[in-house]
Amino acid sequence: MGLFKKESNTIKTTLHVNARLQPEHRVSYYEDHLKGVFKKEKLGSVNGGNSVFFKEGGIASCEVYIECYEDKINRLIELLHYIPIAKGSRLTVFRDDGKVDREYPLGELEGMGIYLNGVDLPKEVYKKCDINFVVDEVYRLVETPPILYSYWQGPKETALYFYSGSFTTMRTKINNLLTTYPLCQGCRVTQIS
Repeated sequence: MGLFKKESNTIKTTLHVNARLQPEHRVSYYEDHLKGVFKKEKLGSVNGGNSVFFKEGGIASCEVYIECYEDKINRLIELLHYIPIAKGSRLTVFRDDGKVDREYPLGELEGMGIYLNGVDLPKEVYKKCDINFVVDEVYRLVETPPILYSYWQGPKETALYFYSGSFTTMRTKINNLLTTYPLCQGCRVTQIS
């Protein structure tokens, strides 16, 4: 017998979140939040999660494992539409044999990744500039502040991930920061959801 026994009146589901979130951010944004909702709404249980990594490093997406009472699955889907989730996310419902039964697309937030060069800028730039200033400025400059935020530090660059209503709006609003702040020189900016 395994450590976790499925209750007979529950359905196993996975919330696949198309966001590049550190494990602690996945827990605070989704797992802890959903645990509170599940307790209040009596939907079932939230059983942890996982981060999915790119082969070359860095977080690609994350998952939250959920067991939902069969008669509450529609309520779960309804509630998930009120939680900030990146475009391209989905709720997957599994059959008892572990195969996918059905999937529900989720998400309205668009993501922006700012990849700061961590090795090629003059040493003085790294000494004098502060990455937290970049984060604070993005929040200040974007009229509708990003709802989700995370980061990843790799061997050659540090990625800052912001999720809000519109990638284009975020990118336009921070253009001056990217062209004038020394730490942003040579950075890449991409849409990530």
